[in-house]
Amino acid sequence: MNWELAGIIAEIVGAAAVVITLVFLAVEIRTNRNATESASIDALAAGFNNINLHITGDAEFFRVFLAALADPIGLDEADRARFLWTMQSYINHLTSVKKYHDAGSLSEEEWQAYGEGCSQVFNTPGGNWALENVAVTPSLLTEMRKFQGTEIKKGFLGINNDV
Repeated sequence: MNWELAGIIAEIVGAAAVVITLVFLAVEIRTNRNATESASIDALAAGFNNINLHITGDAEFFRVFLAALADPIGLDEADRARFLWTMQSYINHLTSVKKYHDAGSLSEEEWQAYGEGCSQVFNTPGGNWALENVAVTPSLLTEMRKFQGTEIKKGFLGINNDV
């Protein structure tokens, strides 16, 4: 038997096994990345849904929230505080969304949709007031200011253009 030929064949088989393994790993990594990104996007949407459910799940607070969007100074101190804590929740969650975008896990289109959606709240008098009174990073504040010219959509969350 020719041991040199056997060695060459073994090297070829070994190299092929390495290539097959690398292709398999690349496919698995891509599949895992897609699943992770999809779960992350779902978590981002769920975060906003939880905040919105908190606001709308309590009829009294929903009325306070809508009144605060129109005129936060006209509320008593406790209701203004509740409004600010809720707006801080929006900002905290939007900060997470922005981090996903900056890391490349959230497309520009999705970031624009989230930003525009939040602008419907932050473009109101109460939303503008909240941006000045909650903890928000300068970079996120700059991004939010980019959305400030966005027109409030008629009927969005019960908010009319005259709010």
